[in-house]
Amino acid sequence: MKQFGSVEQLVFGLFILYLIYIFWSGSSKKPRKRTTTTTVIHRRYYSNDSSEQRLLNKPPGALSLFIASISIFILVIITITCLSQWADAVQVYERQRGIERGGSWDTEIANFIFSDADMGITVGDNIPTVISPNGSVFWITYMLSCILMIAGIRFASNRRSTHKKNLLNSEKKLRPILRRLAMDPNGVIKGRIRLPEAVPISKPSKTDERIIILIYAISALILIWTFISIGSYFNELATEAPTKKWGENMGPREDFQAFILISILLLNTITGNIVVKYLFAEYEGEDDSILPPSVRKQAEDVEEKRVNKLSTEPASADDVLKALAKEMEAAKAEAAFLRQELDETRDKVKGLEIELDEKKVELESIQEITKNMEKIVEENKSSGDKELSLQDSVMVGDNLFNGDKIDKQIINDPEAIARAAIEAYREGRKDSGKIDLDFD
Repeated sequence: MKQFGSVEQLVFGLFILYLIYIFWSGSSKKPRKRTTTTTVIHRRYYSNDSSEQRLLNKPPGALSLFIASISIFILVIITITCLSQWADAVQVYERQRGIERGGSWDTEIANFIFSDADMGITVGDNIPTVISPNGSVFWITYMLSCILMIAGIRFASNRRSTHKKNLLNSEKKLRPILRRLAMDPNGVIKGRIRLPEAVPISKPSKTDERIIILIYAISALILIWTFISIGSYFNELATEAPTKKWGENMGPREDFQAFILISILLLNTITGNIVVKYLFAEYEGEDDSILPPSVRKQAEDVEEKRVNKLSTEPASADDVLKALAKEMEAAKAEAAFLRQELDETRDKVKGLEIELDEKKVELESIQEITKNMEKIVEENKSSGDKELSLQDSVMVGDNLFNGDKIDKQIINDPEAIARAAIEAYREGRKDSGKIDLDFD
């Protein structure tokens, strides 16, 4: 295989410098209005910030992320297999040439990367080793692409889960404040109620943007190398066999290799786009349905006015005392509100205790009536030919119904009879003391 000449080395070096330039330009702290590579990407993926109803960039679905994970796994397996074959080919090449190993680590790395070994890939075999599929750099670049995509999914997932936790924590903090705002609408303006910081919209960080730029750069590099390899092979076939038809001298092995190269290129490109979309995803901040925007605006205005009134001179003891008095007033207001909530809670507890006592009486009634009904069933079974009719108990009234008569219209409705019996028993037990029940 051919090695790089001076011109090719110069072009390759300029390309590497360009990659370094766009990488560091993405981390610049200058405003995004400046036209840089990052700004161009923002125009493609970010919504217009000036729009009042800005649509957020949605993350890919669960199915897309699953497909991306499987694709990365497949790419890693293919890359490791090819690098393993290349390592074996390097060992065979060194044995054939009588090259002894055991030098310094940088020499070993250089021999591994720039060796003239042959791993059996004929597509692109006539181009320099650095960009040929029949070399190590091509597959190392694929491995680097996989590592970046795995890191991108990891960073995006962490940002998403962290944002969800922040929203849940904010909601927990805001719920107790909502009732206080309902009872004290001017509490924010007067400083009696302090709102927690709002959870902003989650946007990609600088690290996310750097990973995106690197994924794009490596994907473009792999795309160029793959098409150069396939194109050079077609050109070699046409040059070596001008009398044959185009592609006629391309065998099944070469067909398979070209198919694999194009397939993994497509897989890498699609997976990279999914990961980039995941990194560029934006997540809604604090929900306005929990806290109205006007209330949040009041809190911001109050804090802004307070900061504007600050003097450039050091604070005096009197100023500190005034601030303490204000804090004490806010604490007293909050204590009064909590005391009111405690009183309301006590009233609710008393009401629940009354309901519990009523349920105990109802359970007592059902338990006693069930025992009497079991007695009637046993008497019916032991009476022989003579059966005691339930209608007699309903119409005449006996101990089952506390001596009260039941309307004959419900003698065929067991549920109505049961409810009537419970009500009759309850009325008869109003003036009597409660008994301890066995609820088991």
